[in-house]
Amino acid sequence: MSRWQWLFWVDLAVAIGAMMAVILTPAPSFALWTLLSLTVLMIHPSFGYAYQVPIGSLWLARLNAGLVILCFAFILLMSVVLLYQNPDLLHLGEFILIFAAILVLMHPPYQYAFCSPHLWHNHGHVVHF
Repeated sequence: MSRWQWLFWVDLAVAIGAMMAVILTPAPSFALWTLLSLTVLMIHPSFGYAYQVPIGSLWLARLNAGLVILCFAFILLMSVVLLYQNPDLLHLGEFILIFAAILVLMHPPYQYAFCSPHLWHNHGHVVHF
């Protein structure tokens, strides 16, 4: 299994856990809803990139990547605001960890939507909705 396949399965497990937490929590927090929406958005490009399978069409993959980029930009902006409000070593370390995680998690959607033309030229194995 490649590291991107591992990332897909971890993303799927986190999405299932977040969905169960939303269902079982009487008043889910905004962070829980954000985690659920982001992990659900990440399932499509993570699977497609990890297993090199085109799912849907190219515009759907690019739309999905754009939404993921917007979500990650929001998370990064909020972590910068938190760092600005509390400038200490703990929040700096948290910002660095969030930034590193975003760089790793953003790789599959970006590569799947914008840098994998070989996937979209093969019309024999496309999974359509």
